[in-house]
Amino acid sequence: MTVRFSDGKVELKAARPNSGYRVYVPEQKNPGEVIVYFYNNDTAYQVRAFYNYGKPDSKVTKYQWSDRRNQSVDG
Repeated sequence: MTVRFSDGKVELKAARPNSGYRVYVPEQKNPGEVIVYFYNNDTAYQVRAFYNYGKPDSKVTKYQWSDRRNQSVDG
C-alpha cells in the first residue's frame, strides 16, 4: 500500500494485494486517515495510515477466523 501524507491529509496512491489475497478499500470518511483491507479465505489485514500527534504513522491489524464447517455445537 502506498499513501501520501500532506498537510494533515492522507491520500491512497496504490493498494496491490500479494498473490492469493484480495483488496477492499472502503469509503474513506476521514481525510486524515486511510484504511485498506487485504484478505483471503481465512485471514484479513487492516492497514491504517494516519497522523499520530501530527506525525505520519501506520498500524496493521491481523484478523484470523477458523474453519467452522466441521465443528459441532452442543445445544
